[in-house]
Amino acid sequence: MKDYYQILAVPGNATQADIRKAYYKLAKQYHPDLSPNAAHHHKFLEINEAYEILGDKQKREIYHYRWVNYKNQPKATTTGPQPFNRSTQTQTRRPQATYRPPQPPPHFRQHYQNYTRPSYQEYEPILRRICQIVLVLSCLILADKFLAHRLANETITQIAFPHFNTRSESPVYVTTQYRTFRINYRDFDEIRPATAETIDLWRTPFFRQFTHLTYYGQKQRINKDSVYHNFFILVLLQIAASVVGLNKKIRWQARMNAGIIAGFFGLITLILLYVSF
Repeated sequence: MKDYYQILAVPGNATQADIRKAYYKLAKQYHPDLSPNAAHHHKFLEINEAYEILGDKQKREIYHYRWVNYKNQPKATTTGPQPFNRSTQTQTRRPQATYRPPQPPPHFRQHYQNYTRPSYQEYEPILRRICQIVLVLSCLILADKFLAHRLANETITQIAFPHFNTRSESPVYVTTQYRTFRINYRDFDEIRPATAETIDLWRTPFFRQFTHLTYYGQKQRINKDSVYHNFFILVLLQIAASVVGLNKKIRWQARMNAGIIAGFFGLITLILLYVSF
């Protein structure tokens, strides 16, 4: 019986991801286009044959059952030729035992616990990429918040109230001599700036978000329902989740959950950023 695990140089409890990595590594090493050696061509055929069985979960389960029984069956021992004895030929033959199919050994299930349970470890590169993207986005927002610069002496020239509704987060568009920015009505109602008045604005360098407004010497937060104020906890949580998802010293189940949480929080953060523009 061919030992496909030995051909791919992986243990019997290897995961599907480990088998795939071993196959790609060996196939690249013994590919006929890279080596004209006939022995390498034969080795390449064996590698393909092994991966065809071990790369498929159903085929591997059938093969693994036979492989475990083959490894655990007792080795046949030979005692040499026996002298011929005619008297033994006349003896009544013992009835042969009925055939019993091979039974799985007690530790058979231990060989399957890595891949019969859905581990989803083949999706680890995707989750790692998601964690990297979310971590970069979070660091940008973190730096954006604390590097906001001051725009001094902005004179208000116009205030527009489109779809005015005091009970909602209707945007109010304030125009100065240099720019136009939006502010939620609730924040506008707290400050109540008027036209021809001078204000100072605080704008972030990367995403160009207005976070504070200084009116009569009082610096107040504006657009509070954003990731820069009320939802800033999302940024801190997704940073922590991304770090856990990228740490290979933590077991895979915890990293997978952390990566999913980081991706979910990152999606909410993108939505909040999109709405704030």
